[in-house]
Amino acid sequence: MDYYQLLVQKNINHPTDIFIQIDNESYTYRQIKQQSDTLFQQIKFTGLKSGSRLLISSQNFYQQVISFFAVQAAGYIPILLHKGLSSSEIQGIINKNHLQGILQFGSKGLEKNFLIFDNIIPKIDCCLGVLSSGSSGLPKVMYRTYASWADFFPIQNIIFKIKKNSRVFLQGSLSFTGNLNTFLSVLYEGGQIITSNFIHCRSWLQLISDSKVSVLYLVPSKLRLLLQVCKKEIVTVNLIFTGSQLLDKKDLYNLHQYFTNAQIILYYGASELNYITYAECRSLDRDSRNLGRPFPGVEIYTKNNIIYVNTKYHVTGLKMPYTVNDLGYINKNGELIFQGRRQNWINKGGFKISCIKIQLNLRKIFGVKDAVVLPYKDSLRGAELAAFIIPRKNINKNHIRQYIQKNFNPVEVPGKIYFLEKIPLNDRGKLDKSILQSMIL
Repeated sequence: MDYYQLLVQKNINHPTDIFIQIDNESYTYRQIKQQSDTLFQQIKFTGLKSGSRLLISSQNFYQQVISFFAVQAAGYIPILLHKGLSSSEIQGIINKNHLQGILQFGSKGLEKNFLIFDNIIPKIDCCLGVLSSGSSGLPKVMYRTYASWADFFPIQNIIFKIKKNSRVFLQGSLSFTGNLNTFLSVLYEGGQIITSNFIHCRSWLQLISDSKVSVLYLVPSKLRLLLQVCKKEIVTVNLIFTGSQLLDKKDLYNLHQYFTNAQIILYYGASELNYITYAECRSLDRDSRNLGRPFPGVEIYTKNNIIYVNTKYHVTGLKMPYTVNDLGYINKNGELIFQGRRQNWINKGGFKISCIKIQLNLRKIFGVKDAVVLPYKDSLRGAELAAFIIPRKNINKNHIRQYIQKNFNPVEVPGKIYFLEKIPLNDRGKLDKSILQSMIL
C-alpha cells in the first residue's frame, strides 16, 4: 500500500469533492488523480527499476503534490527537496544516499527528468523518503513505510479533530515532515487542504476566513506572523495544532483572543519518530516548556535528562528505544518538560545555561516582539550566548538592554545582542540558524 493507492480509493469514493485549494484555485480528488496519472506517464522510464529513489525539486505546492503521487504510481520512492539547497548540497544528498535520480520543476512544469546516478537499488521497506531539517549539516534521507504514518492517523486525527468534512489550513513546502504528514492525514480522511504558495499573512487570513477553515496547522513562528495581521475574531477554527517550537504566554494570549473557539494543542515530535507527546494549552500561566503526555501507543522515559522514546511509528531502520538527544524530564503528572537540545546548552564559566530558558525570558520583556538565543564559542569563557531580538515599534533598544542587565542573572546576560526587523525563517517555517550564525562577530 502507498499514498497513490489511497488517492485512488478516495477518488472512487468521492471524486468530485474538493481535495486541495491553493489560493484561488481548487482541485477535486478526480483532478489530482488525473494530473498525477498524466505526469506518471512522463516519468515511467524503461531502465529505471522499481523502487528507485527520486528527489523532487519544486517550490510549487501543486507540483509537489502531483509529482509525489506520480512517482509512487510509477513504482518509485519520492523524496521532496527542501528549498534553498545549493547544487553541491543536492549532489551531496544524492551521493551520500545512493539515489537514482531527480525531477526538477520550474514555472512551466517538468524541466529535467531523472538521471541514473546509482543503479544499485537497496531493499528498503518503504513508500516514501523524507529529509531531516539539515540544521546541523547536510540533510539526510529517512525512509517510511505506509503503515508508519497511516496506522497512526486514526489516533492523531481524533486528537487534532481531522475528519472527512474538515478544512485544514497549512502553509509551506511538503518537504517539511509536519506538512507532509498533515497533508496525508487529511487525504486519509477524505478532507480538504487549504494553502497558499505565498508568504503573505493577510492572504492566509483571508483564505482561512473565506474558506471557513476548521483546523489550523502552522509552526509557532508562522502563527506569530499571522497574529500580527489579525484584526477580528475567527470563529470557524475549532482546533490549532502546532509544534517544532514552543508557545509562550504572549502567543497563547493572542491565539485565544482571535481564535475564540479554538482548542490549542502543542505537540512534541521528531522526523525520525513521528508524534511523541501533546498538551492542550488552556491556561496562560502554564509552563511554556510543558509538552504534555505521550500519544496513545507511545512510551517515553528520561535517563540523565535525555529523552528516550518507544514507538512503532518510526522511520525504517531504527532500533527502539531511540533518542534524538533532546533534554527534559517527566514531572509528577507524567508530563514532559522540555529543556532543549544538547547543543542548545552551554557551559559558561562553569555554569550550565539553557538557550531556551533565556529565549523565553527575553520574550516576556515589554517591548520585545520575538527573540532567539544561540550559543557561540568564546575564547575567555568557552561558550557564550547571542541574543537576536525583534523589538516592537517605537521601543527604545537601550531600555531593553538596560532591563536585561538589571533583571537577568549576570551569568545569563547574553554576550552579544542584535536587534533585527524579523527572524529569518526557512521554507519549513523554522529558524534559519545559518543566517543568524553568520552575523555573530
